[in-house]
Amino acid sequence: MTKAGKFVVFEGLDRVGKSTQAKLLAKARGAEYTKQPGAHRSTKALRDMLLNKKSQVSDFVEALIFSVDRSIHTEQVLRPALAAGKDVVCDRFIGSFLAYQGYGRQGDIDFLTDLSKRATGGLEPDLVFLLQSQRSFTNGLDNDRIEGESTEFRQRVKEGYLTLLEQNPDTWCLVDADGTQKEVAERITQLAAERLNWV
Repeated sequence: MTKAGKFVVFEGLDRVGKSTQAKLLAKARGAEYTKQPGAHRSTKALRDMLLNKKSQVSDFVEALIFSVDRSIHTEQVLRPALAAGKDVVCDRFIGSFLAYQGYGRQGDIDFLTDLSKRATGGLEPDLVFLLQSQRSFTNGLDNDRIEGESTEFRQRVKEGYLTLLEQNPDTWCLVDADGTQKEVAERITQLAAERLNWV
């Protein structure tokens, strides 16, 4: 498949404002906004299985469920939109998988990378925004299963994201997520103009 539209992904730790900024950019560009996991109607049950605090799944099963979700999402949502010439802004993609299930869970990065490539048929984003904030994250009753993980887990995820940023300088860019919603959006708009010629 030849991509006619641009594929932009937002990555980052939970509660960093990534979903809000992804929606703002999609609206500004007239792009399709989507997310992982659970965006497709057939995968909502998978999202619940992954994020429900009562779910008990092993790290391996968790990785497989995420991959099934990503495969369906890529086939049914991302590729059709991109092939039709529509720009797509996605909240989480392979970067989250490697950061959380790889670095966070201390899984086999090579295996997970290969699994992701197979699940997506090699689809790669044109640009990835990695949002980072100095704000502290506090566990609460409303946290889902993954948000409720330990501080050490989140630190490993953060370090994993920075490793991915370093490994992919052509497609990944770091965004300071501190400040007002408008200030962060302006930083993202400037980067999109520089990296994708979105003006």
